Amino acid sequence: GWWYSSLLPDGRLIVAFMTDADLARERRLKQPDAWLAAARLAPHTHDRIANAITEGAPALRIADSVILDQLTGEDWLATGDAASTFDPLSSQGVLKALQRGALAAFAIADHLAGDVSALPKYTALLRREHREFLPAKCDYYRLETRWPRAPFWRRRQGQIWLRPEAVVRRAADARAVPPLHLSARDLARLQQHCGRPRAAHEVVADFAAEAPSVSDEQIILALQHLVETGAMAGQPA
Repeated sequence: GWWYSSLLPDGRLIVAFMTDADLARERRLKQPDAWLAAARLAPHTHDRIANAITEGAPALRIADSVILDQLTGEDWLATGDAASTFDPLSSQGVLKALQRGALAAFAIADHLAGDVSALPKYTALLRREHREFLPAKCDYYRLETRWPRAPFWRRRQGQIWLRPEAVVRRAADARAVPPLHLSARDLARLQQHCGRPRAAHEVVADFAAEAPSVSDEQIILALQHLVETGAMAGQPA
């Protein structure tokens, strides 16, 4: 994964490690000793915390790129991070909060003025923004090529290894998988297509017919992500 650290106004330092949930569990990163051992592999971060005193055990937080299934309802709408979240790599948190606040205000004003299309337009805008963000996120992650064998980076390099005729099926004991390449909702729909053993190319074709705005490459990479994280059984090349 990747590390981030920032000095706070009160002189404290906040340090975060962005990785995948299954890798965090595997390396026991909620344990202080394991977390510090991982930090030693990041020399710049390690130098910053070398003389620091920790204030407690590491806290685990979700940082998925997700969007709500329902963004508006009767007398309410979601905005900011309550509506959708972007990968921390984007560094768009404050900007997005300000922009979303303005959009929400316009949507509310138009809705109260009697415009019945105000909330549907707001929903469509947020969904399009999130849909366009996902491939952009993948493009940025692909720029980092120094660790091609590391699971976190390998999952984001866009390499296709799943054979079209490989049989895939949803694992009975699958854990929840953080979304990658597709939105959380689309990823769940993709898993539903694999309730029974099917050829990978059949799954891709069926899902593409349902979601024409999603590329075949995104679907294949999402399938590989499900296989690699154990949410789906499949056969690599």
